[in-house]
Parts: sequence; structure tokens; C-alpha cells
Amino acid sequence: IDFGRPGTYEIEGLVKQNHYEFPIAFNRADPCIGKWNGRYYFIATNESGNVNLYIRESDTVAGLNDSKEYLVYDEVKGAEGNIVSKANHWAPELHIVNNELYMFFSSNIGDGWDVQSCIMKLKTGGDPKNYDDWEAPARFLDKNGKVLNTYYGGITLDMTYFSYNDRHYVVWSQRNFGKNAGTADLWIGEVTQDNPGQLISDPVMIVKCEYSWERNHQNVTEGPNVIIRDDKLYLTYSGGA
Repeated sequence: IDFGRPGTYEIEGLVKQNHYEFPIAFNRADPCIGKWNGRYYFIATNESGNVNLYIRESDTVAGLNDSKEYLVYDEVKGAEGNIVSKANHWAPELHIVNNELYMFFSSNIGDGWDVQSCIMKLKTGGDPKNYDDWEAPARFLDKNGKVLNTYYGGITLDMTYFSYNDRHYVVWSQRNFGKNAGTADLWIGEVTQDNPGQLISDPVMIVKCEYSWERNHQNVTEGPNVIIRDDKLYLTYSGGA
């Protein structure tokens, strides 16, 4: 095939496709796979009680299927950052920001129902599998240095990060049961690469849960993720139950 010349080519041969066991992990939800220093890492919500977060490491994506799990977040780790959280450790994501590895996740604050976005940084030169190589976690803050839900109230979760045109952003799902008919909506805000755990802008509702497919049994939009291809930015998310 001459890739420098447009045209139609007929080829014969055997297509080889890597095989992945399914599912890649049992009792795991909100999965995230990231690549860091040449190795792949898998992290997800632990559906066996929604407590504690574990990470897997492998040289290949397929190898994550039977890789050992390592504890990276629990009630004790939360306490290092003055986060009192015994349950609902949700939706962890691994993101590289300014050549440093961060984990964005949500944790229930206290004994009630108060799930909130948090962030935790891997120490420079640290091993993602090593519990002690993760710095103390922190509540995500707004531009005024207050916790993220101060302005709108409710719970915040499923936070993701992306950079575009040399600027840096986070998108998350926020639900205030007393506003907008109690929907979970998607919000966006700008951060800096030096401090990705605090907004430098006002939070803006970018997806208002309003369509019938977003209100299928549950009035929820959540799980945002960004795909950037050919200078176009696409935001994917989950709607309804």
C-alpha cells in the first residue's frame, strides 16, 4: 500500500488481534487504565463494599487481567489529609499533569451522605503500587479555596482532567437534590498544571440533565471523559441509570 497516494487497495492476509479476557476485573466499576513510565495501570471502584482503592500494574493491557492488586487508598490514607471517610470511595482516575501522576477520585466525607471530589499526588519518583509513595489526599477546592460544592451544594464525583490549547480543565458530576429537580449535571472549571486540585475559574454547568435518555430511571449525567483527535475535543458521558 502506498500511504502517500490516495486510492483503493485490495489486500490478503491474516488479521492478528490481541485477546483480552472479559471482564478484565470482577467486582470493579468505573474502570480507568493509564500509562505511566512505560507501564500500564488499572484502577477502579471496588464494588465489594465500595471501600478502599486498589491499583494493578502490567507491561501490557492484557496483563492487567491477572495482575496483583495493591492498596493505595483507604480510611487511614484519607485521614492523612484530614478526610474522614469510611466508605463510598468512588471512580478513581489516573492523570498525568505537568509530568506528575495524580489520582482524581471521590470519597464520602463523614458518616452521612456527602460524596465529594478529592485528589492525591504520587510523590516525585514514587512507585504507584506503593501505598506510602502517595501523598496525603486533599478535598478539591474552588477558586476561593473553599471545597468544591460550596457554590452549588450537593455531592461531587467522577472528576476527570484534560488539557486543550495549553489550558487545563476538570469536568465532574454534581448533584444537589434541592436544585434542578435533583438532577446530577456535568460541570467544568479551569485549573493550572501546577495546582490541578483547585479551580482558577467559576464552575460552569456544561451539561444539564434534561433529555429523556438522561432521565432513564435516574436523572443522572455522570462519568465524563474527554477524547481529543485532530484538534477536535469530544466529551463523552453516561446518562440515566
